[in-house]
Amino acid sequence: MSITAEQAVAQGILFAGNPDTVYRQIIDFQREAGDFGHLNIISSGFLTHKEAVRGIKMFAREVLPRLEESKVHGGLE
Repeated sequence: MSITAEQAVAQGILFAGNPDTVYRQIIDFQREAGDFGHLNIISSGFLTHKEAVRGIKMFAREVLPRLEESKVHGGLE
C-alpha cells in the first residue's frame, strides 16, 4: 500500500512545504512527541534527485538555523 505525500503530511509522518511550513510541522511534532536528537531526511518515492538536493539545501539554509535558535532559547516556541 502506498500513500501520497499529502496523506503522509496529514498523518504527521512527513514534513513538507515551504521553510515556514516545515519549521512549524517540526515544532508541532516535537510538541507532541517530545525532544528528539536526530531527524532523518528521506525523499525516496516523493522527489527526484534534483528536487531532493534542492530541498536539503533549503532545509539547511532556512529551517535548521531556526530550529537550533529555538533550542538555544528554551526549546519550543
